Amino acid sequence: MPIDDLWYLTKRGPDKKRLPSKRHGRGKRWRVRYADAAGESREKLFERKTASTLSLPSCCLAV
Repeated sequence: MPIDDLWYLTKRGPDKKRLPSKRHGRGKRWRVRYADAAGESREKLFERKTASTLSLPSCCLAV
């Protein structure tokens, strides 16, 4: 169940700084991807990383 930062790209620029994505500053920042009981891919979006890490067990058990 990976947690993705949607505001920054995974690769870094030539000066080793993180590169902002097209979504930078807009919408919810953190995405949790998981598979439900039927094996379908699902995702939930969160404003804060702490909320996304705390919801990992609940999102997977609720579905």
